[in-house]
Amino acid sequence: MKFVPKPVPEGINTTKVSHLREFIVLSFGLILLLTITVILLSLLTDQLVRYIPVKTEYKLFSFTHAIARPSQDPGSAQSRVEQYLSKLIDRLQKGRQGDKQPFTVAVMDDPMPNAFALPGGHIVVTSSLFRHIQSENGLAMVLGHEMGHQYARHPLRSMGRGVVVLLAIAVFTGTDGSEMIKSMVDSTVELGLLKFDRDQERAADDTAVSLLQRVYGHAGGADEFFQSIQKLEVKTGKNPLPGFMKTHPTTQERINHLQAIVDRTGKAKLVELPDFVKNY
Repeated sequence: MKFVPKPVPEGINTTKVSHLREFIVLSFGLILLLTITVILLSLLTDQLVRYIPVKTEYKLFSFTHAIARPSQDPGSAQSRVEQYLSKLIDRLQKGRQGDKQPFTVAVMDDPMPNAFALPGGHIVVTSSLFRHIQSENGLAMVLGHEMGHQYARHPLRSMGRGVVVLLAIAVFTGTDGSEMIKSMVDSTVELGLLKFDRDQERAADDTAVSLLQRVYGHAGGADEFFQSIQKLEVKTGKNPLPGFMKTHPTTQERINHLQAIVDRTGKAKLVELPDFVKNY
């Protein structure tokens, strides 16, 4: 029997499936899997970190005292303001139901009005903040907010989540040219955790209002800082991001929430800020 070769049909070794489509599906599947894994790990870490004793936290993060370092000159204007802030924090603490925590407070020269809490109970207030506060009540609200973060261990929990996210992404993606995937996962995880950050801010606001009411008998002045910041945002055109992409609730949302509390609980006369604070 004689063999007669036949022509090979055209395209017999060509797959009908698009390689590009397969690559896109696999890539997005990998990114989704990594994102879910990292978010779950970070949230688990957030829960576990809360069980670290406060004393242990203060020892571990004693170095942050160098960042939030109060003035070493007892006669300076900065020291006088910091002493005033410390006494105000002590008064707010007396209105807290539950365990008290030690705090240190420092004033930092900065043109941006802000205040933030570091792990270990260190609160930093920028010098320009005082120009956006009209009363002691408004200042107490800002300090009470940062105290609320520390009471809930938010600084430590946020740091723990950040470390887990970085480690998990490094383990999953490695350093062998997968920077694009690493960047995409990092951005997706960050977006997924932003709501969690906003919830922390709302909880700290509620704690501050509670402390404010116990010390002054009302929540008047709670929205002072946010009213001033909103005017600054309108003037400068900054903060254009939509709410779901921010680490904080929108300024208007916070104002509405606080004004509703003030309307419900009543508002009495506010306590005037000392001149040495207003003029610092």
